[in-house]
Amino acid sequence: LTIHSSRNRFAVRLNSGVIAMNMNISDIANTYGRLKSVYSIRAQFDGESDMVVAVQLVFEKGEVYHESLPEYDEISCSEKLSGEWIELDLISIDVSQEPPWIFALNCEVLWVWTMTNHQGYDDAMQYSFASPVLGNSQIIQLVTVASAIKVYGFVEKL
Repeated sequence: LTIHSSRNRFAVRLNSGVIAMNMNISDIANTYGRLKSVYSIRAQFDGESDMVVAVQLVFEKGEVYHESLPEYDEISCSEKLSGEWIELDLISIDVSQEPPWIFALNCEVLWVWTMTNHQGYDDAMQYSFASPVLGNSQIIQLVTVASAIKVYGFVEKL
């Protein structure tokens, strides 16, 4: 886990209708290849580490960080952490073998979506993975709720 302490966050304004990012999300689907591992980056408060503040996706040809941006409860998409949570104790946990990630492991990304809620906040990302294990698509959403990232998995119904 590498944490960059730079306060130079992202090139776009938050709450502007554009996910805060410094990368082109089409690269994730077009060039990054198969998902190799996933890490849940959690903030520790009083010894508890249940608040997920970032998710690191490691692909064959690149890494993607989705980070909760607490000022507006939005989500980022970047090739590195912004340092937003640098003042807290962080722990990185390998969640690759846990649902829903286990069903997307070694799969390529078919689609990536940015999601904006009804109030105009860019608070979620959605991935569709080609899952030969399931014989269909595995959909995974990362949603920022109360400054934490919640992960939801959906399977295409046949």
